[in-house]
Amino acid sequence: CFSHALELQLPLAKKLLSAAFAQGARATFKAEECSVYVCLEGEEGQRLKSARERGAKILSVVEFQKRLDLE
Repeated sequence: CFSHALELQLPLAKKLLSAAFAQGARATFKAEECSVYVCLEGEEGQRLKSARERGAKILSVVEFQKRLDLE
């Protein structure tokens, strides 16, 4: 799941999703259902709170890019 602020950065979000899908990932818009939540540095909000409460791994965009080998 991506944060809303990240979703608004459409070119970046598309690039990240394409790479994640190529590696077999699935996406959801519901933070309470995700296992990995990607957000911008310093971001806060209800989605992030829901993801944390669920126990999702919280990653910055840079950390997510590293996992996808997109550096």
